[in-house]
Amino acid sequence: MDYFVMHPNLDITALVTAPATEKARTTFLDYLERRGRINRADRQYWRKDMVAEKMEDASGIQA
Repeated sequence: MDYFVMHPNLDITALVTAPATEKARTTFLDYLERRGRINRADRQYWRKDMVAEKMEDASGIQA
C-alpha cells in the first residue's frame, strides 16, 4: 500500500510504500534520520504527531 506521510512541524512530506501505517511512519522516520533532519533520540517525539494516510490510488500524484 502507498501512504502519504507528513508531520505538521516539518517542511517535508513523502509517499511511502509499506504494508501498514506504522511501518510507513517508521520508514519515514528512518529517512529523516539518515538525512540529518531528526535525531535518533527524538524519534518518539516526531512519531507522536506524524500523519500517515493510506492512498487508494497514488498513480495520479505528480511532483
